[in-house]
Amino acid sequence: MATSTLRKTLEESATAFFHSYEDASRANDASIVSRGMTENCTRKFQPPTFCQAMGYPEDVEIPSSVYQGRIAQGMQHWTATKTEILHLTVDVDARQVAAQTAVSGKWSDGEDVKLHFAWFLYFSDDGTQISRVIEYMDSPPTKAYYGKIQALSAAAQA
Repeated sequence: MATSTLRKTLEESATAFFHSYEDASRANDASIVSRGMTENCTRKFQPPTFCQAMGYPEDVEIPSSVYQGRIAQGMQHWTATKTEILHLTVDVDARQVAAQTAVSGKWSDGEDVKLHFAWFLYFSDDGTQISRVIEYMDSPPTKAYYGKIQALSAAAQA
């Protein structure tokens, strides 16, 4: 595959991945966040301080199926409405994409929220499937996001 074609494929695959959160919200289907991934794709969360604050091991790496479950829980109370890709860098030789994104959304109680992420995506040789995701989260807002999901879930069950 020509370098320019592979670069375009990697960029398109990454862009589709970033927008999958909006698509999943619209369809109310958490599995959409795993589209375009290899069967054994894993997700690693960073920074270590975020993992510690959430009570996860620092080196936690989970399969997409576990991640989808977490997304499904969140979708009961939160909808992703817009994804801004702020920076995108493609490394054709390494089959990797790095990006910074901002995801805007709305809580079921009407409150707006915006979360920031940095991503490192590893791709299959042809650039069409993601084989590994490393996700850096803006720790305080993301921790608050998960706390609100728990609070809204508890209130819904009461």
